[in-house]
Amino acid sequence: MHDSRIDLVRDEKLKNILYISIPEGMNVSLPSFSLDPEKMLPIETAGEQDSWSIDELSWEMILSGMLKVLAYHPEHEDADYYRQFIVSARPDIIAELTQTAILKADNKDFDIAEEIFLALLGLQPESNRAQLNLALLYEKRAEAYRMLGKEALTQEFEDEAYHWYRVCTDHSEPLPETYLYSGYFFMKIRNYGRSRASFHAYLDSSENPDHKNEVEEILAEFEKQNLNDILFKEAYDFIRLNKETEGLEKIEQFLSANPGVWNAWFIKGWALRRLSRYEEALQAFEKTLELGGQNPDTLNEHAICCMETGNLGQAQESLLGAMELEPENTKILSNLGVLHMKAEEYEEARGFFETVLVIDPDDPLAPEYITEIDKRLNES
Repeated sequence: MHDSRIDLVRDEKLKNILYISIPEGMNVSLPSFSLDPEKMLPIETAGEQDSWSIDELSWEMILSGMLKVLAYHPEHEDADYYRQFIVSARPDIIAELTQTAILKADNKDFDIAEEIFLALLGLQPESNRAQLNLALLYEKRAEAYRMLGKEALTQEFEDEAYHWYRVCTDHSEPLPETYLYSGYFFMKIRNYGRSRASFHAYLDSSENPDHKNEVEEILAEFEKQNLNDILFKEAYDFIRLNKETEGLEKIEQFLSANPGVWNAWFIKGWALRRLSRYEEALQAFEKTLELGGQNPDTLNEHAICCMETGNLGQAQESLLGAMELEPENTKILSNLGVLHMKAEEYEEARGFFETVLVIDPDDPLAPEYITEIDKRLNES
């Protein structure tokens, strides 16, 4: 969590931290570590600090408090003391916490996984592995929100992943896989210049023949499609910033010299669709599909334009193709629900919105659509 977010959450996360002196009579013997009685130890209380009793104190509370401080205030003046204390008290803690955090991330318990990975980074502030784990977590979280159609949260955690991948690759001794994962991430967000740089660094640092062959093929495709062109990146960045007209101008310039690049036709269609120029957007997405851009995003965008221009049959075909590729993408499922509502097939529509709520119980729109469906059924 970099500065733009940590400033917003630090006070909340540390509100139950209380600093105490080592109580008299407490067993303070730790192997290979000398406790300093002058150092105040953080403990994490369960609630109001005024109601906390010293009788509740345990070493686990102290360790938990130290880890919390290292997660959210790693520059604390006693941070080095806390690091030495924790490792002495629990020599295997890094491996244990890493395993727990990975399990939590796989189960989509992202808040807990984030806190553990931040604590691990606090324990090992120069660890490239700890930095990479955070980058991978934020990328996974962004992807989960993309599947749920939550664009603002997707963007927030893509920005977090971007920051940590930059930190990883700027490390004095980055792991080869840092370059591999960052290359794929930058490619995913269409930052082909950074992706290219990461992949070249991977080729220079790795001995894995399978991954190297795959990366070489990707780089060859970059060159073939001229995806390193600055116009392409500018177009994408403009549209992300809701400056569709400027982005459209840039991508038109790119396409005039590179008409066979499906990624560019997708960018053009994306800008036109956001400008509600559906007929033109539809043509751009059809060109994207023709040139090989058969992916859920293209099919979903193509379907939206088909719906807006009245071709419900083609919209359904595209959405079903997208759902086959990503069956739990709630954005696609919601659009299938909308499609069936437009066709006045209300029971079918309800089924899709109910499926959305199974995947994402907090989806804000599905309940509204279901209410509208019930209203229409009662009127018929």
